[in-house]
Amino acid sequence: MDFIFHKGELEDRKERCQEKITRYAAIGAVNGLNPVPGINVGIDVGICLKMMTDFREEFRLTDEARIRLQSYELLLPLVKAVFGRATQAGVAFLLRELLKNTANHSLLPLIPVVGQGISAALGFAAIQKLGDSYLEDCYQLAKEAQRLNIVDVECEDET
Repeated sequence: MDFIFHKGELEDRKERCQEKITRYAAIGAVNGLNPVPGINVGIDVGICLKMMTDFREEFRLTDEARIRLQSYELLLPLVKAVFGRATQAGVAFLLRELLKNTANHSLLPLIPVVGQGISAALGFAAIQKLGDSYLEDCYQLAKEAQRLNIVDVECEDET
Protein backbone atom coordinates (compact mmCIF):
# COMPACT_ATOMS: atom_id res chain seq x y z
CA MET A 1 0.00 0.00 0.00
CA ASP A 2 1.41 3.36 -1.02
CA PHE A 3 1.08 6.38 1.21
CA ILE A 4 -0.39 9.07 -1.01
CA PHE A 5 -1.84 12.31 0.38
CA HIS A 6 -3.77 15.28 -0.95
CA LYS A 7 -2.38 18.69 -0.12
CA GLY A 8 -3.45 19.59 3.41
CA GLU A 9 -4.35 16.00 4.23
CA LEU A 10 -1.27 15.57 6.42
CA GLU A 11 -2.55 18.27 8.78
CA ASP A 12 -5.96 16.55 8.94
CA ARG A 13 -4.29 13.24 9.78
CA LYS A 14 -2.16 14.93 12.43
CA GLU A 15 -5.25 16.49 13.99
CA ARG A 16 -7.03 13.10 14.11
CA CYS A 17 -4.01 11.58 15.82
CA GLN A 18 -3.87 14.45 18.31
CA GLU A 19 -7.41 13.60 19.37
CA LYS A 20 -6.36 9.95 19.78
CA ILE A 21 -3.51 10.96 22.10
CA THR A 22 -5.99 12.30 24.63
CA ARG A 23 -7.99 9.06 24.51
CA TYR A 24 -4.89 6.89 24.93
CA ALA A 25 -3.63 9.11 27.75
CA ALA A 26 -7.00 8.82 29.50
CA ILE A 27 -6.74 5.03 29.29
CA GLY A 28 -3.25 5.34 30.77
CA ALA A 29 -4.63 7.48 33.59
CA VAL A 30 -7.22 4.84 34.43
CA ASN A 31 -4.45 2.24 34.36
CA GLY A 32 -2.54 4.44 36.82
CA LEU A 33 -5.15 3.43 39.40
CA ASN A 34 -4.07 -0.20 39.00
CA PRO A 35 -2.67 -1.24 42.40
CA VAL A 36 -0.58 -4.17 41.11
CA PRO A 37 3.07 -3.02 40.87
CA GLY A 38 4.66 -3.82 37.52
CA ILE A 39 1.41 -4.73 35.78
CA ASN A 40 0.50 -1.07 35.21
CA VAL A 41 3.84 -0.45 33.45
CA GLY A 42 3.24 -3.41 31.14
CA ILE A 43 -0.22 -2.12 30.33
CA ASP A 44 1.16 1.39 29.67
CA VAL A 45 3.66 -0.13 27.22
CA GLY A 46 0.81 -1.92 25.44
CA ILE A 47 -1.24 1.29 25.28
CA CYS A 48 1.70 3.17 23.76
CA LEU A 49 2.46 0.45 21.22
CA LYS A 50 -1.17 0.48 20.06
CA MET A 51 -1.11 4.28 19.84
CA MET A 52 2.08 4.18 17.77
CA THR A 53 0.59 1.58 15.44
CA ASP A 54 -2.48 3.77 14.96
CA PHE A 55 -0.31 6.76 14.06
CA ARG A 56 1.77 4.80 11.56
CA GLU A 57 -1.41 3.48 9.97
CA GLU A 58 -2.87 6.99 9.82
CA PHE A 59 0.19 8.21 7.90
CA ARG A 60 0.51 4.92 5.97
CA LEU A 61 3.97 4.33 7.38
CA THR A 62 4.03 0.60 6.73
CA ASP A 63 7.02 -1.74 6.67
CA GLU A 64 6.98 -1.39 2.89
CA ALA A 65 7.15 2.40 3.27
CA ARG A 66 9.98 2.03 5.82
CA ILE A 67 12.06 0.06 3.30
CA ARG A 68 11.46 2.71 0.66
CA LEU A 69 12.11 5.66 2.99
CA GLN A 70 15.29 4.31 4.60
CA SER A 71 17.01 4.40 1.22
CA TYR A 72 17.03 8.22 1.58
CA GLU A 73 19.90 9.12 3.90
CA LEU A 74 18.30 12.46 4.77
CA LEU A 75 15.28 10.61 6.21
CA LEU A 76 17.18 7.99 8.23
CA PRO A 77 16.93 9.79 11.60
CA LEU A 78 13.15 10.13 11.23
CA VAL A 79 12.78 6.56 9.95
CA LYS A 80 14.70 5.33 12.99
CA ALA A 81 12.63 7.52 15.32
CA VAL A 82 9.34 6.26 13.89
CA PHE A 83 10.16 2.59 13.46
CA GLY A 84 12.94 2.07 16.01
CA ARG A 85 11.06 3.38 19.04
CA ALA A 86 7.91 1.39 18.32
CA THR A 87 9.07 -1.73 20.13
CA GLN A 88 8.27 -3.06 23.57
CA ALA A 89 11.81 -2.33 24.79
CA GLY A 90 11.84 1.10 23.13
CA VAL A 91 8.55 2.17 24.69
CA ALA A 92 9.51 0.81 28.12
CA PHE A 93 12.75 2.82 27.95
CA LEU A 94 10.93 6.00 26.90
CA LEU A 95 8.37 5.65 29.69
CA ARG A 96 11.13 5.09 32.24
CA GLU A 97 12.90 8.21 30.97
CA LEU A 98 9.70 10.26 31.20
CA LEU A 99 9.05 9.07 34.76
CA LYS A 100 12.63 8.96 36.08
CA ASN A 101 12.35 12.21 38.06
CA THR A 102 9.21 11.11 39.89
CA ALA A 103 8.70 8.95 42.92
CA ASN A 104 8.55 5.21 42.29
CA HIS A 105 5.62 5.25 39.88
CA SER A 106 4.79 1.58 40.33
CA LEU A 107 4.29 2.00 44.10
CA LEU A 108 2.13 5.14 44.01
CA PRO A 109 -1.15 3.23 43.42
CA LEU A 110 -0.59 1.45 46.74
CA ILE A 111 -1.04 4.76 48.61
CA PRO A 112 -4.81 5.22 48.99
CA VAL A 113 -6.46 8.07 47.07
CA VAL A 114 -3.56 10.57 46.85
CA GLY A 115 -1.03 8.08 45.51
CA GLN A 116 -3.55 6.70 43.04
CA GLY A 117 -4.40 10.21 41.86
CA ILE A 118 -0.74 11.07 41.37
CA SER A 119 -0.14 7.78 39.56
CA ALA A 120 -3.11 8.43 37.25
CA ALA A 121 -1.87 11.95 36.48
CA LEU A 122 1.65 10.67 35.78
CA GLY A 123 0.30 7.94 33.49
CA PHE A 124 -1.75 10.49 31.57
CA ALA A 125 1.16 12.92 31.25
CA ALA A 126 3.70 10.27 30.22
CA ILE A 127 1.51 8.80 27.48
CA GLN A 128 0.52 12.27 26.28
CA LYS A 129 4.14 13.40 26.07
CA LEU A 130 5.26 10.21 24.32
CA GLY A 131 2.29 10.47 21.95
CA ASP A 132 2.99 14.12 21.10
CA SER A 133 6.63 13.33 20.34
CA TYR A 134 5.86 10.23 18.28
CA LEU A 135 3.09 11.98 16.36
CA GLU A 136 5.46 14.80 15.45
CA ASP A 137 8.02 12.27 14.16
CA CYS A 138 5.39 10.48 12.04
CA TYR A 139 4.09 13.79 10.69
CA GLN A 140 7.59 15.08 9.87
CA LEU A 141 8.53 11.82 8.14
CA ALA A 142 5.42 11.91 5.97
CA LYS A 143 5.89 15.64 5.29
CA GLU A 144 9.54 15.17 4.28
CA ALA A 145 8.61 12.23 2.05
CA GLN A 146 6.06 14.48 0.39
CA ARG A 147 8.56 17.35 0.07
CA LEU A 148 11.10 15.06 -1.57
CA ASN A 149 8.43 13.80 -3.96
CA ILE A 150 8.72 10.28 -2.61
CA VAL A 151 4.95 10.35 -2.44
CA ASP A 152 2.59 11.81 -5.01
CA VAL A 153 0.54 14.58 -3.41
CA GLU A 154 -1.76 15.02 -6.39
CA CYS A 155 -3.25 11.51 -6.39
CA GLU A 156 -6.60 10.59 -4.89
CA ASP A 157 -6.67 9.07 -1.44
CA GLU A 158 -7.44 5.35 -1.64
CA THR A 159 -9.11 5.16 1.79
